[in-house]
Amino acid sequence: MFNYPNQNISEYGLLKIVSIPSATFSIDAREYGKTGGPLVKLSPGRHTIIIKARGHKTEKKRIFTEKEKTESINVKLKPDK
Repeated sequence: MFNYPNQNISEYGLLKIVSIPSATFSIDAREYGKTGGPLVKLSPGRHTIIIKARGHKTEKKRIFTEKEKTESINVKLKPDK
């Protein structure tokens, strides 16, 4: 689990995103980085996740996060044809 030093994360949910191949992702239209990285801290509620990799179809997921719970997204992106 990723360590959030000096932060009370009990008011947040956590999200883990893994994809094949490795990809970039955004949450609620904000770029976050690469899949497979540390857990992401999210406010409770609904969120839209976009996962992209060059040469592959974009994947869109909707999740609902809750306080003190961890959600996971595992995606195998389909190649563009």
